[in-house]
Amino acid sequence: METSLGLLIRFAFGTMFLAAGASKLSDLGEFADAIKHYRIIPGATAGAAAKMVSVIEVILGIVLILGLLIPFAGLLGSALLVFFALAMGINLIRGRQIPCGCKRDSEPIQIKHIVRNLLSVAALLFLLTLPTHQWAIDTLIQPRLLSFP
Repeated sequence: METSLGLLIRFAFGTMFLAAGASKLSDLGEFADAIKHYRIIPGATAGAAAKMVSVIEVILGIVLILGLLIPFAGLLGSALLVFFALAMGINLIRGRQIPCGCKRDSEPIQIKHIVRNLLSVAALLFLLTLPTHQWAIDTLIQPRLLSFP
């Protein structure tokens, strides 16, 4: 069974992703502007990217809290956070002082934001090493997925 630490990681990151995604969905224009400031993707695609990232974060939050598809959620969450860290790193290397876009009225990007994201990646990847917790939907459906009628 999954450890209490795994359950804590799932709930903490599930809540974080759910809150972040919901906040961004409530003002997609502001989030699209934050994406444009990074100058990583074409500005014309920022609106679609803002919506996509926000929806992914909400879905990640829900599946982590429920304990559904934990390995997939851990990998997808990690990939998202690595992408954010890369975008921040590129802009730091460029010498740009732009808001991190993590939340409204956020401070300019700093190395601490990259470190925080990479530590978060490590925590999410740690979930992949744990067996499923009794309070995870994966526990209920996994045996059925492996059995044939």
